[in-house]
Amino acid sequence: VHPTLLVHLPRYGNQTGLIPDTPSGHLLYKWLAAFNQASAPALAEAVPTLASDDVVAAQMDLREETGGFALLSAKEVQPGVLVFRLQSQRPPAFEVLGTLQVRAGSNPASVASFSLRGVEATHPGVGVK
Repeated sequence: VHPTLLVHLPRYGNQTGLIPDTPSGHLLYKWLAAFNQASAPALAEAVPTLASDDVVAAQMDLREETGGFALLSAKEVQPGVLVFRLQSQRPPAFEVLGTLQVRAGSNPASVASFSLRGVEATHPGVGVK
């Protein structure tokens, strides 16, 4: 018997709560999938331009604390700059505001900057199991 881990990821699209179908959206999707799978190698691959051992270790610690993230919203505020809001999967629920910026002229798209910061929860308890 093998345990099964189900990871529900948002789809691409223009609807609220979906990741924009843009290069920055694709990078966010890849990072969120790796983060929710608790895979250090996948995290390092998702943001290789920023993935020092210390950064990956800090994100793995955050993953352990949060139980993963659910996407609340994502919007490309200007070409190549995505702002997104996440909620922890483990109580007590908290929210994180993130920004991902694509490196100008990169092909395929690569991350120039990526940040997360805790914010006051606007959807307390939503999606927390």
